[in-house]
Amino acid sequence: MPSSCRLRAGAGQLTSSQLSLYGPIKAPQPPILTIQSSPFLKVTRPEFEKWPATIERQSDMTATLEIPFPFEARQVEMEGTAEPFIARVFLGLIDMAASIFSQPDKVAFDERFMGTLNPALELRKALVSIRKLVSSHKEDLQKGTIVRKAQADPLLSERIDNPLRSYTIHFLEMADAIIKNLPLTMKFFAINIDYMADREERFAKGCERNEAKHPELVAYLRKLRPSLLDMNGAKLREFSLRQKPL
Repeated sequence: MPSSCRLRAGAGQLTSSQLSLYGPIKAPQPPILTIQSSPFLKVTRPEFEKWPATIERQSDMTATLEIPFPFEARQVEMEGTAEPFIARVFLGLIDMAASIFSQPDKVAFDERFMGTLNPALELRKALVSIRKLVSSHKEDLQKGTIVRKAQADPLLSERIDNPLRSYTIHFLEMADAIIKNLPLTMKFFAINIDYMADREERFAKGCERNEAKHPELVAYLRKLRPSLLDMNGAKLREFSLRQKPL
């Protein structure tokens, strides 16, 4: 049975022929502590999804297939909707999707959108970590708590090269994942933006094809284009991160 679904059957009555499958009916017995298990049934998802109809056809019970929300409800960061990024994601896109989509469409959209949302949340987390790391390091420098010897190139008891490099690499990897996965999300709406970070000639042709039908989207992609090239270009991929330590 697929781990992402649960089958719920409502109250009803079974026929005598159906009851005979379970053996003779016995009078109620005092409760006995037992451990019961049932074997796993190897079925495909399409086969499993037909079970509610089969149960309803063979009995007077009602059965539904419950598909849980694909996002886990948990705290993702110590930030609230006062931050524009958090507000746009959780009060914008997700709330709009819940309002305008049917449940099957919402599930299909969420499965595609997760490929963009999860890297975006990770990118945001890396950005916040970089800001905190640099801010804390500057504060310690100003206070002199990590300065072992004051000179032109001060001798420090603590450097942030390694964690800063790690956060920055993770930031760039998540930015690259967003660029790759966003077109997949947009294909749910039958909109092709595969060209958004491609070479200039293909980008121009893609904008031309979509401008009449989606002028606001094309205007946004043109505005976003320089940032996409910065993130997706060779300069970032070849960036050695060998900067002078803070």
